[in-house]
Amino acid sequence: MCGCGGFYPRQIGIPIQSDTHNKYSLKLKLAWWYFDRWWKRAWKIADWGSVDPKLMPKTVRWAFDLIKKTPIPGYDNATGVDSCYVISVEQRLIDPE
Repeated sequence: MCGCGGFYPRQIGIPIQSDTHNKYSLKLKLAWWYFDRWWKRAWKIADWGSVDPKLMPKTVRWAFDLIKKTPIPGYDNATGVDSCYVISVEQRLIDPE
């Protein structure tokens, strides 16, 4: 789930590689899948630029919030908000108003 590979010349945040992702509960794995599916589509529609967070459906927002607040397995005091994936997404969620 580490989506930071092509975003920056150096990694920012904790990578969520397969071995880490596999330690998550089924509920969280589904949240990752659901959010990532929406994100890739929204970001592509935005022509790889910024995405208006108001376009995020409630169910997708729920999945993203769950990802952000869940501890990352193997990292003390780190949650999804500390992952390079979430950091890169949040840098692209920009309210145009």
